[in-house]
Amino acid sequence: MLKHRLLLNEGICRRIGDGKSMSIWFDAWVPSGDHKPRPMLGATQGTNLVQYFINENLTWNEPRIREWFGAADARHILNIALPAQRKDDSWMWLGWQILRDALPSREKLGQIMPIPSVCSPLCDEEVESTIHLFWQCSFAKAVWYGSPWGIRMDSIQCNEWMDWLQWFYCIKNLPSNLDIDTFLTGALCIFDVLWSIRNRVIHGSNITPVQEAIITTGSRTMDVSIDTDHSYGAAVIRDCNNRIQAIYSTQLNVTNPTLAEALMLVCATEFVVKCKLRKVLFFCDNVTVVNHFNDYAGEADHQLLNGVAERFKRIVLSLEGGRVQKINWGHNFMAHNSAKWARHHAAVGELAVNSIDGEVLLDDTKWFPDPG
Repeated sequence: MLKHRLLLNEGICRRIGDGKSMSIWFDAWVPSGDHKPRPMLGATQGTNLVQYFINENLTWNEPRIREWFGAADARHILNIALPAQRKDDSWMWLGWQILRDALPSREKLGQIMPIPSVCSPLCDEEVESTIHLFWQCSFAKAVWYGSPWGIRMDSIQCNEWMDWLQWFYCIKNLPSNLDIDTFLTGALCIFDVLWSIRNRVIHGSNITPVQEAIITTGSRTMDVSIDTDHSYGAAVIRDCNNRIQAIYSTQLNVTNPTLAEALMLVCATEFVVKCKLRKVLFFCDNVTVVNHFNDYAGEADHQLLNGVAERFKRIVLSLEGGRVQKINWGHNFMAHNSAKWARHHAAVGELAVNSIDGEVLLDDTKWFPDPG
């Protein structure tokens, strides 16, 4: 029981608001990696609070973070999304509700009130417990198998979340070349996708095709290119006749693909407003970003995207339209190629289109840099 409690406690973390009440020495404040990263400088330097590392415009002070923390810890810190406006620090639970079976599944609701069905809305085959919804359901099995890890559920017998957690804490059971922190971060992404799809079905939408769910959980980088400690994003601006008007790139200090893509969408919005464009339609191939930026996810709390989505909605008020539409990954290579080209050449700002390799400007073909 003590071991189980310790495993669960690893999922508890502070949620950063303004950082004024969060200690870098005593609080668990980093969701991934070491939840309590050890500063390289001492307490005698006079810094105690996370607030010291947050700029006035609610962005991370990257130079200061890299001065105080090692490369791996700095990368995890910079991947924390800050809120769009100042708010108090609070607590959040990473997978806590799932692991302690506290989500309002149909099994739980059926125990306290009469509901039309207690079966899973994704498969309609068995009672919807959380372990069934996220692990045993035929839909969930297809998503896990189609993920980059290719996990086959039939070989893993887990009927409770503690069994599941203990199974994957054994290094030989993890996918090849993966540590437990990286696996749990990816697992949370899969949980989030399945929970969002389930909620949309309950509220009357058609079930998302399995292949689309797999693409979402695969964290494919469509219009961002990820490096070890930063990423590059690119936006291709076209007119109503599909002619390229501009390509804009920026360097981001995050390496989480979903967060990077969301931030790039905000940067692209700021760019088109600066260019005094009025009627703008945005396309993005990340289903999670599209849903949360368009409020399709309803009241679901997405700790990674909430602050970024608020910034986007605030900026698009000056535009006519401002909706984000889903574009298929295979039709979005130009944006991804442009981000890769920008990263390869360390290019930011509005790019000179005539200086870009012609192969980059193709929608249906991947571009690979010349190794020479």
